[in-house]
Amino acid sequence: VVGYYSDWNTQQLPPDKIDYSKLTHINYAFALIDTATSAPTIQTKDTLAQVVQNAHEQGVKVAVSVGGWTGSAPFSGIAADAGKRQAFVQATTSFVKEHSLDGIDIDWEYPGRETNGVVGRPDDSDNFLKLLNELRKDLPSDKYISAAVRVEPFDGPNGPMKDVSQFAGPLDFVQVMAYDVYGSWSKASGPNAPFDPAKEGGEPPVSFTTAAKAWSDAKFPREKIVMGLAFYGRSVVTKDVLKNSMHGQRDTNAVQAYSASGAGAGGVWTWKDLRDNNVLASTSSANQDSGWERHWDEGTKTPWLYQAKSKTFISYDDPQSLADKVNYVRQNGYGGVM
Repeated sequence: VVGYYSDWNTQQLPPDKIDYSKLTHINYAFALIDTATSAPTIQTKDTLAQVVQNAHEQGVKVAVSVGGWTGSAPFSGIAADAGKRQAFVQATTSFVKEHSLDGIDIDWEYPGRETNGVVGRPDDSDNFLKLLNELRKDLPSDKYISAAVRVEPFDGPNGPMKDVSQFAGPLDFVQVMAYDVYGSWSKASGPNAPFDPAKEGGEPPVSFTTAAKAWSDAKFPREKIVMGLAFYGRSVVTKDVLKNSMHGQRDTNAVQAYSASGAGAGGVWTWKDLRDNNVLASTSSANQDSGWERHWDEGTKTPWLYQAKSKTFISYDDPQSLADKVNYVRQNGYGGVM
């Protein structure tokens, strides 16, 4: 069980308040890459040290996640250049030793794709494999390497690769980000993290199960596939009041980023937000006094909340939907969840 710990949320969850007993691994997010030296850097060293100490005292392993949605731009250039790869590898090995880490998590979003304004190279995935192999040789053998990956295998020149078995050599496991399928960028409301794919709504028909199968079918060992769980939801405002379906046209003139988490949260509702702000009355029911209704979409096995007066739709995960995903992982021989 892998948990991400973000260094910008330390006031909400200080290191000494983490329930380490529920975890086997922690990814501390995020280290960024110094483009001048190709080295991972981090600003919150004291907080990281506290997490490492507390985790190790309870037998939990810690890695630092490098990159992320806003920090992946340097990866393509580094992976394509032998000298920069060597600099990154050596600096990362030193970084792991300096901070007493158990491993390193590479969060390149995403090799071979245009993402967040960054245009990838057709040979990104081949170069990524070179970088990982070189990093594996340089790191001590007791240190692990993981990678955060999308719902389909790494892209080659012609789309998702059919065989990614070579990546299983240097990688101890991948963490599949099986969420953010629908959100404030979508034309319609829909499930943030569907168990099975949605058959309408307009977004690609991807889901928890299709993602797990895609990586397994591409010959990555199931025992090294860790499936991502969303402990949050996403909200949009719909143009018309929803009745029996979670899918409805998004109101493009409405403010879509409302969230109890504060400014810049992009419509994200954490589980804590939903409980603290009385959207949920319990783990399985909505606060009807405030006009909220809980629904269950059987096709995607996804709960959703709706407030008709504000036309606000929230797709989220709850104990019921998370149990379906965890059971799937257990029953089908996958490596774990994050």
